[in-house]
Amino acid sequence: MPPTASGGAPAISAWHWARLDDAGATVLAQGRAGSEALGELGSAQTVALLVPSAWIAWHLVRWPGGRPARQAEVLAGLLEEHLLQEPALMHWAIGPQGPDGPGSAWVAALRDADLAAAVATVEALGWTVQRLVAETAPCPTPRLWAHLLDGAPRVELACDHGVFSAPLVDASPVCGWLLDDPTPIQAWADPACYDLARATLPALPWQVLSAVHVWRDALNSGVDLAQFLWRRRVGGGGWQRAARALREVASAPAWTGVRWGLGVAAFVGLVGLPLVAWQAQRAEQALRAETLRVARQALPGTPVLLDPVRQLQQALQRAAPVPPPTALERWLHVWGTLGGAAPQRIELEDTQLTMTWSTPVPPHALQRAALAAELPPPQGDGATWRWVLQEARP
Repeated sequence: MPPTASGGAPAISAWHWARLDDAGATVLAQGRAGSEALGELGSAQTVALLVPSAWIAWHLVRWPGGRPARQAEVLAGLLEEHLLQEPALMHWAIGPQGPDGPGSAWVAALRDADLAAAVATVEALGWTVQRLVAETAPCPTPRLWAHLLDGAPRVELACDHGVFSAPLVDASPVCGWLLDDPTPIQAWADPACYDLARATLPALPWQVLSAVHVWRDALNSGVDLAQFLWRRRVGGGGWQRAARALREVASAPAWTGVRWGLGVAAFVGLVGLPLVAWQAQRAEQALRAETLRVARQALPGTPVLLDPVRQLQQALQRAAPVPPPTALERWLHVWGTLGGAAPQRIELEDTQLTMTWSTPVPPHALQRAALAAELPPPQGDGATWRWVLQEARP
């Protein structure tokens, strides 16, 4: 994080740095180094650049008729009257939603030359700037942070009215306004500035929190300033971004559930599916062996069983008596020509045909129809008569 520069090109004489673990949760080391000493921290580093609050001016804008497609040009028109410099010299970044709802948004405005100088200094060491993060951004809950920047005590205030950055001695009016607001206040102070903050603003509930932890929170939940043209100027090449994304998926806590899901899917694919297939194969082999055993018992005279199921079906069809398909049809036709009453119920079970009438029918009429239909004489009396069907004669 380069220290504050006022006017002209940024005079970056020293950098405050912190090294985090791969998950971005634990601070491994921290310090302060000049631009010429940054290279001693290592080579081919991937870094996130925290832009100081004093470099950024936050403006509240309302989108005309919803968020437009050409946002950069629209922002230049909306903020042109609020800037002291030409819009062409500025860089924009859309931040959190404004207090007026979805139609409003906070927009960070900073000099493009200042950002380019800071990024060029880091990239000259062979490092890759992965993200451009705002040190402080507007937020619904007021947050006050007191710290020493190059020996000078400063205070950063973020709330739903914007961001205020000034020396600690000039923060009394703003802090008095905070005490009148019923919204809870979070007051943090770096250990080196804690006593001075309590003495200057004793009414605030100060808590000790190092600058590195504030930067880490900004990195995890802050505003990414690499938007519009800067989106393609940071992050390295395509293969570097892909490798970085893979490392994040492999180590970031937010991707823990995804990693577990991929692990379970890989286990199922490598172990579960082959096990299920092996069990299914064993069951199929057992079923085939049982079918062959039953077929050999039922067909003892068959020397070779190529298709046991089909051969069993053919043997059963040959053994079962098959009634002539047209016998009933012929008898009903003859019975109709003789003027007989229609039966109320007809049952065909194997080779036995049973007909039932509501009233008794003459036996001689039934026998005459049976002879004409080439059926054997019926058996029965009254209203129920039965036939035993045989194979049709050629």
